[in-house]
Amino acid sequence: MYHSKFKDTYFNYPDICLRIRETDGTPLLTYKKDVYKNRKWLYSKELETFVGEEMKTILEKIGFKPTVEIEMTKAFCKNGIEIQKVKGLGLFLEAEGKNRREIWQRIKKTGIKVSKELNKGKPQMMWERDGNVQEVKNGENIWSFETRLLEKRN
Repeated sequence: MYHSKFKDTYFNYPDICLRIRETDGTPLLTYKKDVYKNRKWLYSKELETFVGEEMKTILEKIGFKPTVEIEMTKAFCKNGIEIQKVKGLGLFLEAEGKNRREIWQRIKKTGIKVSKELNKGKPQMMWERDGNVQEVKNGENIWSFETRLLEKRN
């Protein structure tokens, strides 16, 4: 297991997510488009590329506004599972995989008790915490991806 610190800046744009992730001095631009079925998040299509330090300024100059910044420390575990300590929100377990069944099987093998799946992402939770709920035209939350809140162990 290894740890790394991240700072994510999310930019507003209807129906998509633009994020600049800063870690170890290397900015990474991510385009995310969430896919829903019956208003339930299924998965995110993602494109990522390394960018220069000025990318945040470029996005602001062409009209994108930063909407939330999230600072977190991630512990990367085996089987593609991450435990995340998110400033202002708490602890999360995040896993990615081919399908939900595979993901839940891997989580179960860890022995960590988790809450049911949250159908929203950390930016949405930050907005709700701060009283700034952001929604798109169709009423679906912009930021939704597979995230599970850790429960306290007994």
